[in-house]
Amino acid sequence: MKINDATFTVLPVSGTGQAKPQPDDTSVWRPGQILRATVMALKDGQVTLQMSGRTVAARSTLGLREGQQLLLHVTSSAGEVQLQPLGLNPENQHKALLQLLDAGWKLPALARHLQSRDHREKNPLLDPFGKALKMFMEGVEGSTGKVDGNILTTLLESLGVIRLKHDQPPANLSQTLTLLFEEGIDGKDAATERATDALQGLDMIRHFNLQREAEGIALLPLPLPFIEQGFLLVEDCGERPEAESNASKKLSIFLSLERLGELRIDMLWDADKLRIKFTCDKPKTSRMLSAFSEELCQALHFGPSPEILFTTGKTRPEEDFMAHLGNDTHGFVNTRI
Repeated sequence: MKINDATFTVLPVSGTGQAKPQPDDTSVWRPGQILRATVMALKDGQVTLQMSGRTVAARSTLGLREGQQLLLHVTSSAGEVQLQPLGLNPENQHKALLQLLDAGWKLPALARHLQSRDHREKNPLLDPFGKALKMFMEGVEGSTGKVDGNILTTLLESLGVIRLKHDQPPANLSQTLTLLFEEGIDGKDAATERATDALQGLDMIRHFNLQREAEGIALLPLPLPFIEQGFLLVEDCGERPEAESNASKKLSIFLSLERLGELRIDMLWDADKLRIKFTCDKPKTSRMLSAFSEELCQALHFGPSPEILFTTGKTRPEEDFMAHLGNDTHGFVNTRI
């Protein structure tokens, strides 16, 4: 099948002959966006789609059925608006996902907005995500003790991007945002744009997780107000045999820091020994961090004193994301601060 055969071309909505949405909907059509769509009707090679509470007519030669759910990638908005279904090609899904994550998709910005004083009393519908975020931030700020793994787990589960083994929460952020758009969210302010981009990202990540569930791979965004971009890719999520419970584990963290630049931290836990490698993009940063190695060793409580190495080299995470999908690494974090 040719690529063009899979393209959805949005039809004109007025007599102007331009395949553009109405003026007040122009923000919907931005190249690189990921849209979740439902097939509402099919007739004579034309398909009616519902996306983010809007009804859109498009041309498509794909074999579709009414009620079918699609994830569409906006590839062009110049002249005719064109969208590609992501489910047809896993490689395209990964590329689009990397593009989305690397460009930023407003989830941390939305989290900051939800924490703002003006918003807290206006929209209680965002529970339990709002409650989980509030609990996490109170722990970070020290008003309710320390943040532990259970609090972070609750926060990540409330996003709605993974299928839980236990009972699902009564609502999650993804479901709530979907409901708000279906009911017709008002306004063209920055908060609406953040919510739109956040929902698109959550939809795509949930779709990715459903496809990779059998492989034990799960992608979790980090919706923390104090970072600009971050996600956690966990591999081998399933239960391990008892004989393998002490197997080596590796975790890589990627940071983009305003003053220090790009920084990669690799941690390897093997045979009850922790090894940490700091890779900086600047020799000056590596030398500066190495001055704090003794203080870092004292802060870590993992049995024997860890081995710590400081070096300079490649720190970008994009290639690692694709490579780690097929190896034995058990965890991967990309965080932009």
